[in-house]
Amino acid sequence: MMAQVLFQKLFLISLLYYVLCDDSEQCKMENPCICHFPDDKKIDISKLFANGTDKPENRFLEADRITADNITYRFFFHGCNDGKFKPIDYNIPLLDNITNTTTLTGSLLLYQSWINRLNNALELKGNLTVLGSADQIRYHVLGNQPEPYEMIFKNKVDGNITAAFRLICDRYEKPYIQIIDDPKSMQFTLNSPYACIIQEQEGSSFGKIFLITFLVICLLYFVGGACLLYFVRGARGLELIPNIDFWKKLPGLVKDGTLFIFGGCNTNYVSSSDAYDRI
Repeated sequence: MMAQVLFQKLFLISLLYYVLCDDSEQCKMENPCICHFPDDKKIDISKLFANGTDKPENRFLEADRITADNITYRFFFHGCNDGKFKPIDYNIPLLDNITNTTTLTGSLLLYQSWINRLNNALELKGNLTVLGSADQIRYHVLGNQPEPYEMIFKNKVDGNITAAFRLICDRYEKPYIQIIDDPKSMQFTLNSPYACIIQEQEGSSFGKIFLITFLVICLLYFVGGACLLYFVRGARGLELIPNIDFWKKLPGLVKDGTLFIFGGCNTNYVSSSDAYDRI
């Protein structure tokens, strides 16, 4: 009875470990922009932004929302690379920690603003912070979700997830981000054709290259040799095969080599045909 209970506990522990720790669907990061799956598929958001443009609206994607306590959240996303963010380019008012020369570097930034009432006067307050950088980006797969692929920002110090972007495969050419529910949760969607999972092109393996090379050499050997024998020596029939004497002896050579190996590599070994000839 005790053995049965122990077996059941071990089975449940093994099953729980498999469910929680199985990473067969996870991807292996090449860099913050590219992640490879075991089934020759990959995530590649390296082309999220158009090349050769320097306009602020093409450098950062923006999403904003006002909460019930009248705090405005404005998020700025630079994809899988860090970008230089200048508040003046995005109509962010000059405050205590924001000046004309302020420049922040990061992949995800947040600007919060609110109104303070002081002595019947209204005062605008705000704060601009970097939520995540490119070296904090990771990818993983959510189970039982229609859009299971997610890009997260993971704090290197405490390991906490500071923000997460659900990758939505959208055919609309211009990428955009959306806030999911409460902006305080730091949950977003990234909508773009480059958020689609793509099939990698199958590369040529060493075996495939070797086989193709071998077939080409054989083709050149037999066809080229046959043409040479036909036009130069006037050969016909089986005589068109290059080195036909060698190919006729090849089965016997293979047999003798096999018997030599299985005979313990004895150099004094004589095949049955040779022994018969000697007799």
